[in-house]
Amino acid sequence: TYNPNATQFLATHPATGARTRQAIEVARNSGEPIPVGAQRHRDRLLQVVDGITWGDSPEQGFVRGRSFSHPLLGFSYNAPKGFVIVNSAAAVAALGPDDSRFVLDGAPNPTGPLDAYIARQWIPQIAREFPIGRPDRIAPRNINGLEAASSTLPVELGGRRFDALLVAIRHDGRLYRLAGLAPRGSGLIDDMARAAETFHPLSATEIAALTPTRIAIVTARPGDTVASLAGGMNVDGFHEERFRVLNALAPGEPVRPGQQVKIVR
Repeated sequence: TYNPNATQFLATHPATGARTRQAIEVARNSGEPIPVGAQRHRDRLLQVVDGITWGDSPEQGFVRGRSFSHPLLGFSYNAPKGFVIVNSAAAVAALGPDDSRFVLDGAPNPTGPLDAYIARQWIPQIAREFPIGRPDRIAPRNINGLEAASSTLPVELGGRRFDALLVAIRHDGRLYRLAGLAPRGSGLIDDMARAAETFHPLSATEIAALTPTRIAIVTARPGDTVASLAGGMNVDGFHEERFRVLNALAPGEPVRPGQQVKIVR
């Protein structure tokens, strides 16, 4: 279960609980309260937010469609088709159809080979929490030049039977674990195994290309519409909905020529 106050090495930003507490403390110690009815200095606010990071940062890693890349830890991989990635402080979870999931997390780096780690540590850990069957052969692997090992095993969850994929990868002195879970016989476990093969170190060129999206303030011109301004935003889907939320525009409310609005670039 996700603990909002727990932070693993993969998440180099504070967990949500920590961020909330920090924000409360900042607000509590930020000076005199704003009087009721005080003017909102919108122009000043727009100056402040112009250029701030929107969404993921290098410390969190970047989600780009089905791809997750972490420039500071130096790796990238793709989730299977049809899966949606959710990046949290505890893990990176790709959620798929019929309760399937493909999760990346980290664990202490073992001193021995990774096939031994799966057999002696990871599988026993799972067996303490869920009923499992006999695992398939635990095979040492090489994934894009990285030491790895993998296995599959049957698992029972909530009275349903699933197949679990376990892939351990050692990169730059750290252990990464990709765990897949799919209903028995769905074929999704094979998609996850292929997705695990995409895990690879990032080159210096790839790292340099990973930059955060940012808020930009633009002035609406004659002929601009919500659709035209939102369509150019660098976001994954729901362009108009995101634009309206960013700019506090009600459904159907237009932008006016000369109006300053926030977009994501």
